[in-house]
Amino acid sequence: MMKKKYILSVLSMLFIVFCCIETDKYSKRIIADQKQIVSPLLLSMGGFRNIISDILMVRLQYLIDENDFAEVQYLAKLIQELNPDSANLTIFNAWNLAYNVTIVIPDEQTKWYFLNSAVELLTDAITDENSQKNARLRYELAVLFLNKLSNVSQEETFYVDLWNKKYGLKKNLEDNRPTFDKLKIDIDIARHLDEIYGMQDWSTSTPYIRYNAFMAKEKIGENWQENIRVLLK
Repeated sequence: MMKKKYILSVLSMLFIVFCCIETDKYSKRIIADQKQIVSPLLLSMGGFRNIISDILMVRLQYLIDENDFAEVQYLAKLIQELNPDSANLTIFNAWNLAYNVTIVIPDEQTKWYFLNSAVELLTDAITDENSQKNARLRYELAVLFLNKLSNVSQEETFYVDLWNKKYGLKKNLEDNRPTFDKLKIDIDIARHLDEIYGMQDWSTSTPYIRYNAFMAKEKIGENWQENIRVLLK
């Protein structure tokens, strides 16, 4: 009996080591290939995905602490793919990219790369369902736009200009229809907000702050409502 337990323990350890090796190989491959697709091997690992995700989180935080940012965007995306139902992990990693990474980078173009990566990380995690998870993601997206893309400084204006160029955003709501699918914007709700606030300039960040706050307010919870009211001004 003891021998059988020993064998099972050894096999379990070997499997975990194998998972770690495969994860390391895969993360290096997506960095080399500039791809963000989770391999079928990782998806089939069930509960071991949590172990792999924890390992990647430790590595991600270590790289940020060491100011070594070459891999962090890809690791953050991979962690998100391994934990599609976790708003907390996505928000934590987006915060790292938008704030903890950009604050130590002097080059504005590189800062924009990580800021945009944070926006995409949050946006990609949003689904169509009306859930508390999506409300949290929408809220964090609104706060990120408020803090980093509000046109209140020369640097933020630079980011907004780059954001407009990336998506080809126009002032008029209806001219942005092709882009709204990528930004997870419902055109009918956007029209409703234009009725509330008047014709908004959709090439600026303010309508997107309001949109995401509006989408978050129903499910976000009572403790967040005062912040939502501020975002909806």
